[in-house]
This record gives sequence, structure tokens and C-alpha cells, in this order.
Amino acid sequence: MSDAVRSGGRSAFQPAADDPEHPLALSPAQPSGETGGGTGSGTGGRAGNLERVADALSMHLSASMPHSAVAVVGGIAYGLLAVVAGSEPEERAARLAEEFCERVGSRLPSVVGIGGVGDDVRGVAESGATATRVLRVLREGHAARRVARLPDVHAQS
Repeated sequence: MSDAVRSGGRSAFQPAADDPEHPLALSPAQPSGETGGGTGSGTGGRAGNLERVADALSMHLSASMPHSAVAVVGGIAYGLLAVVAGSEPEERAARLAEEFCERVGSRLPSVVGIGGVGDDVRGVAESGATATRVLRVLREGHAARRVARLPDVHAQS
């Protein structure tokens, strides 16, 4: 997954990414106020919060969308969702993200950027870039929201 997020390279999700019946949407999440880049492990501090966000996001997504996956790449937890074509996938991802933020509440205050749908590995990488851009706007406080898509923050990005 990290290859697909970073560069569009082949990954374990290649079969899903090539399946036109199940395009993929990407949603990165990060604890509020953190800037990424942390790659350490452990249970304390920034890395611990990121691990908890990733674990919570994984549990939340797997309960709603069985063909989802979460990976931490470059200090950001990315969620990859298999969606049904024509089902308004960005809106569905945004609803899931809002539910996630409500569920973790003040224990793990998080922000989530929603990328677009990728029909192949390259599309997933582009979705990741878009979602990361949205996440940056949310982290910098340019938008007073926890979850956003590019159209929601385009003027601030």
C-alpha cells in the first residue's frame, strides 16, 4: 500500500486497484496538531498517537467496509477503501471519516482528508496526493473542520 500511496508502484492491492467494479478511494488521517514525518514506534508521544489513530481507523473502516486497509506512511495513517462504482464514493468516505472523528472524539482528535477515486495504482497514488494536500490544509487550520474533500478546501490549498 505504501508504494501505491507514494509512487503509484505495484502493491499488495494491485488486484483490487485493477478491478473496475471496485475502484479505490484514499483517506489519510492524522492526530490534530501533528505535522507528520514521525516514523518511530512506541506508545508515547506523536508516534504513539499516530499508531492509535491508525489502529482506530483500521477497526472503524473494517467494520463498515471489509475490503479496506490502513497503513502509516510518512507520519500519516492512510485508509484505502474499495468502493462500488457510481456510489458517490467520496461522500461515503467523508461520512465514514466524520463517524470516525466523532467516535474517537477528544481522546484522539484527528483530521481526515479525502482523496478521489483511483481506478488503477496510478490513480490511487494521485488520490493519495490529493488527500494529503487536503490534510495539510486541515492541519494548518485554514478550514474549521475535521474532514474535508478537495472541493471543500480548494481555495485554501
